[in-house]
Amino acid sequence: MKLLIAVLLLIGLGLAAFSWMAVQSRGGKAPGLREGQLAPCGAQPNCVSSYPGTPTDKLIKPVFYPQTLTQDEVESLLIKAITDTGGLIETMEGGYMAAIYRSKLFGFVDDMELLVDHDSRVIHLRSASRVGYSDLGANRKRAEQLRSAILSTAQLQEQ
Repeated sequence: MKLLIAVLLLIGLGLAAFSWMAVQSRGGKAPGLREGQLAPCGAQPNCVSSYPGTPTDKLIKPVFYPQTLTQDEVESLLIKAITDTGGLIETMEGGYMAAIYRSKLFGFVDDMELLVDHDSRVIHLRSASRVGYSDLGANRKRAEQLRSAILSTAQLQEQ
């Protein structure tokens, strides 16, 4: 009986901790641009980025697009890809977009940031958790899903 009570207490504490972290993740916002670039990933494994200089364990591929797409067309396809993958756009400034995604179980908020370099015809992505240490690969999976949605929406091939 004591063992059962101890197990139930541990489960309850774990659920309370996850719920508290989920509430904490709802505050704040995406890091935004730093000197015109996406913020680098921190030491935690809960972030991925396509930006040059990103460590290989956090690196994802950017999306390249043809010269035939205008800035407005790129913006439209990004809006569609983000909303189609469950994101909610919070900021759109020039070539920068910030969106949030919520986990289904506890409602953790993760940030997805995109930066369009129209001169180089590349879309950079950064996805990171707002709280916690590990995300068990959730941000990498989400970033890859968004990349696929962008490529599919624009009918582009992987480069």
